[in-house]
Amino acid sequence: MININKAVTTKRLTALWAFSEAALGGILHAFKIPFTGLVIGGFAVIFISLIAYYSDERKEIMKATLIVISVKFLASPHTPLTAYFSVLLQGITGYLLFYNKKFFRLSAFALGALTLLFSSLQKIIISTLLFGMTLWESLDLYYKFVVKQLFGASTALSGISFSIVIISVYVGLHLVAGIIIGIISGKLPEWINENHIALQLKLSDDNFNLNDKPKKKKRKFWWQKTSGIFLLFFLVQLVIISYFTPDVEQSFAVRIGLMLLRVTVILFVWLKFVAPFILKLLQRVIKRYSKKYSAEIDSIISLFPNLKKILVSSYKYSAEAKGLKKIKFFFTYLFVILLVMDLD
Repeated sequence: MININKAVTTKRLTALWAFSEAALGGILHAFKIPFTGLVIGGFAVIFISLIAYYSDERKEIMKATLIVISVKFLASPHTPLTAYFSVLLQGITGYLLFYNKKFFRLSAFALGALTLLFSSLQKIIISTLLFGMTLWESLDLYYKFVVKQLFGASTALSGISFSIVIISVYVGLHLVAGIIIGIISGKLPEWINENHIALQLKLSDDNFNLNDKPKKKKRKFWWQKTSGIFLLFFLVQLVIISYFTPDVEQSFAVRIGLMLLRVTVILFVWLKFVAPFILKLLQRVIKRYSKKYSAEIDSIISLFPNLKKILVSSYKYSAEAKGLKKIKFFFTYLFVILLVMDLD
């Protein structure tokens, strides 16, 4: 078994979790990239599982969770409030599941499935609260209109609820991803123990050095956000359909208008009153924990430049592998470097 310092290992795993939340999570949230919860939640499952495996007490999971939330708030303050809630829920779930290391693989599996399932349901619940049931009715109406134009009104396809299909696929995709990530998390300690000697020798032969400067790549920009334009175009089409299609209620256009009004009012109240109030409360709580763990937070943030290099190097070393082996080698290289190399 790999020889490690448990305190240092927990610190580094917490640092990598905080880095993924603050840096990667901040970028994904800022650009509204789809499936952000799946990517960030998947990484969180792996880090929580390894913290549970390598630490002596499961309370280290909650300590790491509070530190990650603090670092995330300090390094990426534009992150939405729901993201902080997700991190807290992931930590609490991990704390409850990893009560016994004898069931480590089962706990990791359950954590992966539950974390990603919650991530998908969170998006659906928020969309329903924001837009109301009119959103799902609009999707069904638009789908039936398109099917009728293409295949005629008598086709069996027109009886399908398109909104239910979308929700089922979205939740199912997250659940499958959670199961896969849970399995990987459960097997990671075994992969690390089996391969760490060979990987250390390879790193030594390649003169692996964190001080090496990576080659600069051309930066890619997201020049335009398409989600808002698509939604507006979709709603305008629905209004037109409701007025010019005989079998569609003309009042549906009014309901769409009310939906947009509802969204405007909810966002105004949230951004003007609710969010600032919650942010102030969150800031007070984080300041309290920041003082308690100030040295650890500073130490973790100081590791960020090296963590970025480790991620790039792990991707480079795993580039030769194909398919699922690429995932296996990426995470194995990543955590071997993280656990055995001198980062300080």
